[in-house]
Amino acid sequence: MTQWQPIETAPEGGFVLICDANDGDYDVTVSAAWFESGKGWFVDVDSNGELLPYASNATHWMPLPEPPKVTK
Repeated sequence: MTQWQPIETAPEGGFVLICDANDGDYDVTVSAAWFESGKGWFVDVDSNGELLPYASNATHWMPLPEPPKVTK
């Protein structure tokens, strides 16, 4: 899947790219993960193991791309 998908179809718990709608502009953010138990999008975990929330007007999501192959 390489197309933007409606945010309502985003998977729970896995990190994905998020597209926000803010004042008519769209922003693609760093990866975030949806956790139903936390009722929202989260971008990281702090040093105490707490989820750091991401306030957004998310409209679409897309899977993260494969990381580049590193050659030595």
